[in-house]
Amino acid sequence: MLHHIVSVHQFLDTKRLDVIFKTADAFKQMKPADYPRVLQNKLVATLFYEPSTRTRLSFETAVQRLAARSSPQKMPASFLRLLRANR
Repeated sequence: MLHHIVSVHQFLDTKRLDVIFKTADAFKQMKPADYPRVLQNKLVATLFYEPSTRTRLSFETAVQRLAARSSPQKMPASFLRLLRANR
């Protein structure tokens, strides 16, 4: 089942967090070549509000290890200015 994480309030029930952490622990025990190909033939778009090469590359690597293609998107400068003005 697909779940989008949009708020910390989604984790008031710790069962969901337990599943996430147990899944992460299982992945840590595997070699990258053994990761399940759960995203095979899928395209994952990533959108970051702040430029961060390390974060972008980490996400792209994770997407590729799960057999998907990555499509990183850049935020238009005008949108970033608007976000910063409203903080």
